[in-house]
Amino acid sequence: MQTNPKPFTQLRSWWQRRRDPPSFRLQDRDIEIIRAVFMHRFLQPAHIHALFAGSEENLARRCRLLWQHFYLERPIAARPLKVLTEEIVYGLGKKGAALLQHLDPELRIANLEWTPPPERQIGWPFIDHQLGIATFMVCMRIACERKGIRFEWDGHLNRRKHRLEVGKRKYLQPDAYFVLETPDRRRLHHFLEFDRGNVSLERMRQRYWAYFHWWKRAPDGFKNVRVLTVTTNDTHKNALQRIAAEVGRDAKFHTAWNGFVFSSLSRFDSKNPANSWAHKIPSCDAIL
Repeated sequence: MQTNPKPFTQLRSWWQRRRDPPSFRLQDRDIEIIRAVFMHRFLQPAHIHALFAGSEENLARRCRLLWQHFYLERPIAARPLKVLTEEIVYGLGKKGAALLQHLDPELRIANLEWTPPPERQIGWPFIDHQLGIATFMVCMRIACERKGIRFEWDGHLNRRKHRLEVGKRKYLQPDAYFVLETPDRRRLHHFLEFDRGNVSLERMRQRYWAYFHWWKRAPDGFKNVRVLTVTTNDTHKNALQRIAAEVGRDAKFHTAWNGFVFSSLSRFDSKNPANSWAHKIPSCDAIL
């Protein structure tokens, strides 16, 4: 059902803070919301509700207060989309970064540019990409909690720590690195490739071969590693699976490397509340 566009004055109020925002007392859950936004780089209210449950209305109100008081930011690049959608996007604000560094001085994030000037604003393609990763990561966390699997991920800011050397001065940067630890203490390492279909199939083929060649030289602790590709629809997922079926065949390996796993966000809807996400989690079973 198509909703009527919001009046311009209401749209504008989504990016203009009040001069006299209502006072509020920072609560433990507020700090956890700020930390979650920092970990994922960007989150929407549906993500936050999925992580923390409770009242959607109350969570939206707390996020709005955190934004009004500069603990969170609303990226300017999302403004053109607000005529078509009711989902706001939140990023970390300057006061939020200062708070997290105060709680953990080793973070050293307070002086980073969390609110860039207009000429250096982050573009929507990057935000959209990060939101897709966030959707999957939130669903994975919920799925692991329900299946008794330990989920280890150190957040978006640390992603460069996990880039892979695939040649002389050549590196492969996954979208994320995370570990699943099963109840029997088996640890499964995962490198995430999130693909909305805007990367050519040939480019993805090259990336898959780079992963394979890195794996052949990887230390023993990383032999149990999987490259997880998450797409936005099953058609694109099937095309990438066909490419991966060719990767790994060489003089030593006569069959394709079985380190590739695929999943799709086609069953997920980031605008659904957390209780409806629960019925969509089983599509993650392929990697659990």
